[in-house]
Amino acid sequence: MKQEMTIMSSKGQVVVPAKIRKKLHLQEGTHFAVYADEEGILLVPVELDLEMTPALKEWREAVKKAGITPKDLERIIAEVRAEAKAKKES
Repeated sequence: MKQEMTIMSSKGQVVVPAKIRKKLHLQEGTHFAVYADEEGILLVPVELDLEMTPALKEWREAVKKAGITPKDLERIIAEVRAEAKAKKES
């Protein structure tokens, strides 16, 4: 895999170099799954199911209306994962 260089903006934005965009046929609006570990970050282009988009919009609006914050969601996800892990270990 050939290395390319880029830089992060003050807003946390990173430009995918043109050579890579062309090689992978990436266009404006491409969605990415983002994975991170101690060694770095991996971006994987994904195609979203457009039929899910309205459902996701409704879900986001309901969450916002309920006053659930991103921190609340992180906490809830952590709790559910801990419960699932505990069930798996027992």
